[in-house]
Amino acid sequence: MEHHARVKPVDTLDEEEGIEGWSCESHIYYNTKYFTKLEHGLEKVDITDHPHRGLFWARFGVIGREQQEHGAQTTKPITTFVVSTVHMPWPGCPTEISTGVNQRVVCAQRVSEALQTITCHDRNEPLVLGGDFNEAFHPVRVLRESAAALKDAFEILDMAPPITHPVRNTDEHEVHMPDQCLDWIMVRILLHFVIPFFFPSLSLSLSYPS
Repeated sequence: MEHHARVKPVDTLDEEEGIEGWSCESHIYYNTKYFTKLEHGLEKVDITDHPHRGLFWARFGVIGREQQEHGAQTTKPITTFVVSTVHMPWPGCPTEISTGVNQRVVCAQRVSEALQTITCHDRNEPLVLGGDFNEAFHPVRVLRESAAALKDAFEILDMAPPITHPVRNTDEHEVHMPDQCLDWIMVRILLHFVIPFFFPSLSLSLSYPS
């Protein structure tokens, strides 16, 4: 996509630090005409069965019109915001089967703690968390009730959560699953709403993007 860049480390692959996860588990893109990336990171959030997963995040600066005309690198951004994503464990993961403990609750609690640390310098900084939560209830509840105090973007917009899973023309086992909203967008401050889009005849994942 023209003027777009993907957030990824520039270092060589290092499984211990989770750098490989940036290529297979993270998908944060941004328009370089309007935003400049200030920093990014990966926080481990107790996803035992999937070592490359975690909370991937990036802080962006908004480029003003004057900056667009004279170069984004010459002037301080007019404001900042944080975008993050996480792919939580599914109910059939080995750890959940063996312990009986809901791993999405554990993960959501760790995500909340990590987001508080990331934004500790400014509790009013806009924050967006989007991802495959693999559940329609507990992760949203935990993130709403925790100190992170995130809100469901669909509820803010007075919209019914859309069906995101399954994509019917993908895995033969998935197509027999009931329609659910497993992919969510949580926000601290709603910045702007973009109508979701996808290609009906092209399946890139088992879930539709939010």
